Amino acid sequence: MVYMASSLPSCVFDEAHDLVGKTAAGVVEAAFRLYRKRKGIVIAASQAGEDFYAGEGGQAIVQNSSHKIFLRQD
Repeated sequence: MVYMASSLPSCVFDEAHDLVGKTAAGVVEAAFRLYRKRKGIVIAASQAGEDFYAGEGGQAIVQNSSHKIFLRQD
């Protein structure tokens, strides 16, 4: 899903764990790098925080995120 508001580029990846370890990981990684460079907003959501540390795509998300919000993990 991509949403554009007042020329501020935004992109939301829900269920990101399905994307970070697969072929789409390159797309997710490129989005985080590009949107950050252009002062845009990218949000990636997943059920478990460790999903972002599992593969190279997830690590790129973490490294290119200025803010990380983790809710309680059971």
